Amino acid sequence: MSTSLARTLSPLSSAERRSFLRFETVLPVLIEVHGHGTQRCIARNVSCGGLCVELREPPAIGTHVRVWFVTPGGARIAAWGIVKNHYVFNYYADKRPRQVRGAGIRFAAFEDGDRELLEATLEKIEAQLH
Repeated sequence: MSTSLARTLSPLSSAERRSFLRFETVLPVLIEVHGHGTQRCIARNVSCGGLCVELREPPAIGTHVRVWFVTPGGARIAAWGIVKNHYVFNYYADKRPRQVRGAGIRFAAFEDGDRELLEATLEKIEAQLH
């Protein structure tokens, strides 16, 4: 990872963390951890700042990842990020308690034009909701 990308991974303040509009979703995502391959997972929410994904084996907190997904509008997004949190989602299915693990990933950089594509998609979704 380049030094300039590493600099973009500095911690966000709590105000910055929630300054991005988030949308609940069920969106297929691919996450690659260098040297450990690619995992398929499901995004549960997405914003221009990052996403929360449900996956079998979350990468360690602080791990740099590459993320690919297609927005509901068909825009293909590729980004780099860092795992910031781990989560356990508890729920009931078939009258039995279940759980799924997840991770919060903060975006650090996007492929050319992908941040703008994601912003445009999220703005369009927001406009449709109001």
